[in-house]
Amino acid sequence: MVRFFSLLTLVFSIGFVEPVFAIDDPYTRLDEQANVLFNSGRYAEAIPLLEKLIPLAEKKFGASHETTEKALNQLSEALKHEIDVAKSQGREDVPLAQILTKLARICQIQGNLAEAEPLYKHALSILEVAEGVDSGLFAQTLNNLALLYGTVGRSAEATTLFRQALAVYEQLYGPAHKDVALTLINIGAAYRDQAKFEEAEASFKRALEILEKKLGVNDPYLIPALNNYSGLYFAQAKFAEAEPLVQRALKIAEKNYGLTNHPDVLTSLDNLEWIYAKMGRTEELTKVQEKTKLARFGPEPALAITGPSVTTQAPIP
Repeated sequence: MVRFFSLLTLVFSIGFVEPVFAIDDPYTRLDEQANVLFNSGRYAEAIPLLEKLIPLAEKKFGASHETTEKALNQLSEALKHEIDVAKSQGREDVPLAQILTKLARICQIQGNLAEAEPLYKHALSILEVAEGVDSGLFAQTLNNLALLYGTVGRSAEATTLFRQALAVYEQLYGPAHKDVALTLINIGAAYRDQAKFEEAEASFKRALEILEKKLGVNDPYLIPALNNYSGLYFAQAKFAEAEPLVQRALKIAEKNYGLTNHPDVLTSLDNLEWIYAKMGRTEELTKVQEKTKLARFGPEPALAITGPSVTTQAPIP
């Protein structure tokens, strides 16, 4: 299935080839330190280490590997412990809201979407009192809840929250800030999912203009913007219009990450495959499929050129 990502804050690297690490690689050291703290019940100290460990585990083992799941579960347990501590102390403060948001994000990653919503809402209720509805932290949490709604098909509700977050970002940073652009991408995706194509296109175009002006024409933030924009045309079966957007996204991805298994590279390749498949352009589809295989698994090892084999012992009858 074609993947036009709008979950900008939740995208994790996916490792398709397990690399070999030395004994003192960053993952091993961090894993040992985090486990010592977690197993000794020092959860508050373990949390920042586990947050750093998870992307390293994903890169080394893959997002669905049991080792990555273990780290996620440990982080979830540590966060729940800190929530219980806050409740026992009668605290309803910003640090608690941040912990609630982190736990909600883990619930999303692990597919526990029903558990994530009340956590986000609790965090928002705290931030509304402690920070105000015009704070950046409040807007960020709104954005995360909106992303959750988009995931479960509640696009109209997502749009409302995205637009509320957008208003805060524009007030705080002005109309041409990166956070404004990223929120516009999400608004465009939500409009696209509601078949409000004109509104979606206006959002995508404005987002691209901001990102190009602020970050340059080859910045990685343009990749999800272009892929989401192409998804708008894909939804309308306008494959010829979608193609140059995906081609550009792929070019930027390769320039920044090479032909690797980075999610931005693979997403762009997957989207291009779908476009060529829908257009019946078999020759180009085959070339992109070969490129995708190379990105996922790397080049095949070269065959050694040797002389004829020599039997050194009698064959077994």
